[in-house]
Amino acid sequence: MLSSSVNRNTPAWLVSVSRPGIGFLLLLYVLVWVLSHLVSDTNLDPYGDMLENYAWGQSFSWGSDKHPPLVGWLTGFWFTMFPSTQAFYHLLSYGAAAVGLAGIYVLAGQFGLARQARLGATLMMSLALPYSTLAVKMNANAILLPIWPWVVVTWLAAQNQSGWRGYCGSFFLGMFAALALLGKYYSGVLLLSLGIVTLLTPAGRKWLLTPRPWFAILVGLLILAPHLKWLLDNDFASLSYVQNQGSGEIDQRQLLKFALAPLGYWLFAWLAVLITVPGHWPAGLWRSWLPRSGADALFWVAWLPYFITLLFGLSGFVALSLPWAIPMGFAFTIYWYRNLTTDLTESEQLQIEPRSRNIFVGWLCLIIALSPVYAWYQGQNGVKNYYLPREEAAVMLMSFWHERQLEPMQWIAGDYPEIGLVAFYGNTDVEILETIPAQPRRSGAVMCPLGLASLELLSTPCTDAADRWAIGKDQNILTIDYSVSKIGPRFPREIPFRYRVYLYQP
Repeated sequence: MLSSSVNRNTPAWLVSVSRPGIGFLLLLYVLVWVLSHLVSDTNLDPYGDMLENYAWGQSFSWGSDKHPPLVGWLTGFWFTMFPSTQAFYHLLSYGAAAVGLAGIYVLAGQFGLARQARLGATLMMSLALPYSTLAVKMNANAILLPIWPWVVVTWLAAQNQSGWRGYCGSFFLGMFAALALLGKYYSGVLLLSLGIVTLLTPAGRKWLLTPRPWFAILVGLLILAPHLKWLLDNDFASLSYVQNQGSGEIDQRQLLKFALAPLGYWLFAWLAVLITVPGHWPAGLWRSWLPRSGADALFWVAWLPYFITLLFGLSGFVALSLPWAIPMGFAFTIYWYRNLTTDLTESEQLQIEPRSRNIFVGWLCLIIALSPVYAWYQGQNGVKNYYLPREEAAVMLMSFWHERQLEPMQWIAGDYPEIGLVAFYGNTDVEILETIPAQPRRSGAVMCPLGLASLELLSTPCTDAADRWAIGKDQNILTIDYSVSKIGPRFPREIPFRYRVYLYQP
């Protein structure tokens, strides 16, 4: 219930976000996770997704040959304001996840949960893997964490409000739906789910008889129009990438892994919800999953993206990837609390808040305590990404350049997206190129990681391509092989890595 001091005309979904306490707790969530990764990690993700985002963010584009542009836009905008360091990249990652958690808090209120249950749904969701360990890697899956909950928030607001407020909700629905698709085309699964739920529920069918849903569609199409034009101008490059992800055959192993994703990704959150709700052991183990009826909107919002994705996997249209499940379960804790708190007394409802706060704070304390232990484990066991000297390699390359070149370095090419480390750690003005320019008119370098120095690897596809490119340009190219390693008290072992660079000046 809203307090008597709140204007009755103010939508509840807006008022709920201003409740004291949740903002501070989400800030604490972000700071603890950033600090823990500052202690435990010495690099960004091992697959180079975050360096690829950084490369995309160097220039504003309405698309790429792999994903829609939102993750590149967000990364580029972020690093125009903040220095390119791992800590600030992790701040971006967990800040985005916190925006999604705030959306879950608001969404829980829209589905009628009491304040204590809303808080519990938000805090317990932070224990789920997509919002904890997996949120650190900002990519095309994680970019959906801050968007999907708000798509549903605005979808409900557009239905439940009338007059100008209804059109305001419809405008934001169109905007967030477009942003979701600009984040990843997989968001079409969420929009399809909401379309089905709209047809299943009386409120949704009534809404379809008004101009508001069509206004939302118009807004979304207007926002997407430049990206659609980019697709036409570039032979539907990113859609071709999506199409190539499927072979027409059912990948049974990936299908099984995705089918088990709700249990694996949200197990901690589910158990924590059960602990915070009084008197529901063991009956709550089963009751928490049961829908109220065939037209249970919350059930379908929570589960339809999962069911539809499984159907796509069964069709062989796409080969399912487990990380696709990362944004999928944003409504799970709301659904579980709704099912478990319906018949609680007021005194039992009041127990949820202190229990959920205690679990949340205890969880963050555990994360802080384990981060140095995890760092020690990686150091003792020689984990490759822990010892990979990305920053050191970039700094050494720039020192070679300044010692031997007269003009500023303007581009870097080679082993993409690993070469993004030169711009991220070395010189942010260096343009990251996916391919080596055939006849460059500007000064630049080609960088080829050769792996562990102990392996004596002298050739890779990157060096082969660079050697072919260098033919006829010998007088303009200086080739350097060097080894570098991370050193210091955090690194008990010396594990050098070798790099080959080609410094070019026309």
